[in-house]
Amino acid sequence: SSLGGLGVFAHVPIAAGETVCVWGGGVITTAELIDWRGRLPSIDNRCIMVADGFLLASVSEDIDDAERFNHHCAPNLGVVGQVVLIARRPVAAREELTFDYDTTELHMPPFACSCGAPHCRGVIDGTGWRREEFRARHAGLLAPHVEAAIRREADA
Repeated sequence: SSLGGLGVFAHVPIAAGETVCVWGGGVITTAELIDWRGRLPSIDNRCIMVADGFLLASVSEDIDDAERFNHHCAPNLGVVGQVVLIARRPVAAREELTFDYDTTELHMPPFACSCGAPHCRGVIDGTGWRREEFRARHAGLLAPHVEAAIRREADA
């Protein structure tokens, strides 16, 4: 992938709204994630937040294709619910499949983004949901716990 490391690419064209992936794995707590870091240093790259304090993770040395989706600030996939990725727009064959990590994360180890999107946030750290423009761009495609965090912050 030009975005870094491995990526997932469409083999055939994908229609807007089509389900692309349903993630699976085991659910672990944030405390367990910290413990797993000692045994599986790549664990942070192999999990997705499914509720505040809970992550869906692969705790195996084997890497599943679903773990290879790269981040992009202008992604072609969006999250529906906690574990489903759909095409946000038509996707061409051989196009890399990406999603915005901040649509599922409330906090995460920061990393520098080099996606090249006009509105690239530069650093991805699980706080994108706090920005109004981010929420507008991803309306209807935010994980339920991210939506809940937005409501809590608005009510505060």
